[in-house]
Amino acid sequence: MLRSNMEMFDIEVPQKQIKISKAAVIKENIVYYGDDNEYPTTMFNLINGSQTAKACVDAVSKFINTEFVDEANGDAVVGISRSMKKFTLSRLVESIAKSLALYNGAYILVARNEGGQTVQVRTLNFADVRLSEFDSFGTSTKGIVYDWAQTIQGKKNNHKNYREYPIFVSSKEVNRKLCEESPNGISFQIYYIFLNDEYIYPQNAYETVAYDIATEKEIQINRYNEITQGTPSKLIIRTDIPSDVVERKKLIDRIQNFAGASGDRVLLIQSSFDENGVPISNGYALDTISDTRDLSKFIEAEKACANNIRKVWNIPAILVDFEQATGISVSGEQIKSAVDYFDQIIEPVRRVVSDSLSEIFKDTTIEFNSKDFTLKNKTIRNGNSNI
Repeated sequence: MLRSNMEMFDIEVPQKQIKISKAAVIKENIVYYGDDNEYPTTMFNLINGSQTAKACVDAVSKFINTEFVDEANGDAVVGISRSMKKFTLSRLVESIAKSLALYNGAYILVARNEGGQTVQVRTLNFADVRLSEFDSFGTSTKGIVYDWAQTIQGKKNNHKNYREYPIFVSSKEVNRKLCEESPNGISFQIYYIFLNDEYIYPQNAYETVAYDIATEKEIQINRYNEITQGTPSKLIIRTDIPSDVVERKKLIDRIQNFAGASGDRVLLIQSSFDENGVPISNGYALDTISDTRDLSKFIEAEKACANNIRKVWNIPAILVDFEQATGISVSGEQIKSAVDYFDQIIEPVRRVVSDSLSEIFKDTTIEFNSKDFTLKNKTIRNGNSNI
């Protein structure tokens, strides 16, 4: 359970300060997640602006979300999605994996009957859940669900819009009391998975590379500005313009056909210049303006940022950037080694997910092929992998 004997720390990112409250900053019976209560949303926006961070989140998610040892369990319907469609166990794990990869945590809404059996489940948007004020035991007993970032226009910030659910409890006696208090005899409880519990809420894994993520986004912006606002190489042709209209048009056509990447490779001219290099009749002088754009200055900075971001999960570069890691050619053995290595890193996370499913579905009305919720290791099959 979550306790309040923590301290406070903060980090800064460009134009935004991120704070995680370790000292239990509480307002209106809510334990804030960051000083402005928008820490997960701030981190989401930061990560979403970085190609490398997004690729890393995707890779971690796919390594967590593998098939079940008992593959038939994945097809079991465990609930209804927000779009009112059947929600299978495989989709539940996929949703949990995405949340863990992005936030280092996941919230699952579990519906249980008076007998303590799980009736149905679905995931909650991690950024929408906060914990209640601590009780006399220093524990949060409720999860409060709300659009804290105010992403839905016109939504008023008042308690009428909050939804409160008790935190998942194993005790059947406590569960029975919760069901008795519910109008329909079903208790909805929030089960949470935090990959680190040093603080009240999980610290986002990418917080330590916030500046690298922000820098990568700025590199993209500056590179765009360099290309669109810089001056490419230009060709200046100095010549006398014939007075005859027909000859003038012929001259202009010849120059236009010569200019540009797809222009004629050879321009045959008769040059005649005075001692100062000024064209005499029918003469030409060609000058160039050098390309002022320099994209090479971003290469090393971009590589450094990408490397630091990948180190958050120790992801082998080959799994998120084939070309930078190995050049043009990538061998199957290289990929296999990288997959085997990273699989060992993620295996403990899969085990946490499997143990959580076992706890949630220990007693349930849902029919599974077996109670084995073990997730398989990520492997290369016939030289291929669904990385």
